[in-house]
Amino acid sequence: MNNVNNLIEASKKPLLQDPSLIPIVECFEELVLLQDSHKIKVEPVWNTQDRFEGPLYRHYISKNPGYKGVYVRSSVVDKLKKAESDIPDRWILIVRAGHRPVAIQRALFTMVRDELRKVHSSLKEAELTELTREYVADPSQKASPHCVGSAIDIEAVDSVSGQLIDFGSPMNEDSEISNLHSSLVSKDQYENRLKLLSLMLKVGFAPLQSEWWHYSYGDQNWAAFYSEPNSIYDTREIEVTL
Repeated sequence: MNNVNNLIEASKKPLLQDPSLIPIVECFEELVLLQDSHKIKVEPVWNTQDRFEGPLYRHYISKNPGYKGVYVRSSVVDKLKKAESDIPDRWILIVRAGHRPVAIQRALFTMVRDELRKVHSSLKEAELTELTREYVADPSQKASPHCVGSAIDIEAVDSVSGQLIDFGSPMNEDSEISNLHSSLVSKDQYENRLKLLSLMLKVGFAPLQSEWWHYSYGDQNWAAFYSEPNSIYDTREIEVTL
């Protein structure tokens, strides 16, 4: 547990390396379709009321109907299976997203930048782009964690009440309250974030400081967090057929 506590403290600090500068050595591990298990359920973001990713995925799937669900690298599946036995009582993890086609990533980056422009109208374009990169990976800058199939976006529900666990903000809220260690959330909400963080760190996932719901393994963010010499996944597209 001491190691996990040390990693929690590390997650509060800026990364020592710029993830985009970390070398990529693709290991050619397969992308697989994530399946439900006892305490982990797959409920994709495109089946929710999410107003950012949801419509983008639905449009993509309408053109590529063979894209059937949430895909991730096989090691991500293995780590989720290892985490399952330690999921807090009454929690069921809900996986909302995994792999993301590059076309969706580009559109998402543009959409979030346009939304942030409305709030930060005084920013110059270069400053706005940097701010957007705090919330969405810029596919022109680096291999996006979702585009390589290394990242998952997760929530949790109470298995008795069926209500979402309160983490203090909804997923894809592009503001400071989404920061993993935001001071804007209550004590109970922050405790829920720490429970999720501890669970994921224990099996080797890396957090993303700006998004409490985002965890990854094997990408450049993961390599930067764990001081690995390189990432092991590069951008991959999925060839799907009906």
